Amino acid sequence: MKSRALRRLLLAEREAAASAVAELTGQLQQARTGLVAKTLELEKLKVQLAKLRRMAFGRSSEKLEPWAGRTTCSPAPTPARSAPRPSTR
Repeated sequence: MKSRALRRLLLAEREAAASAVAELTGQLQQARTGLVAKTLELEKLKVQLAKLRRMAFGRSSEKLEPWAGRTTCSPAPTPARSAPRPSTR
């Protein structure tokens, strides 16, 4: 009798585990699909941004590309002041 109960319990746990795996697999697939969609949207926006920069600034805007990923601005460093030059009068 105990072996039947144990067998039923093991089968129930096995079915529950298989169900959990199936659910998690579905969630993973949804997450991957969402990631692909967001990646495509990001690439589309990058292309649009490059196009708008060319429209606004011409080809010279392509020189700004290293700065494109920067989201914050920091003040420009102030140049060091040199000592006043002695007059040569």
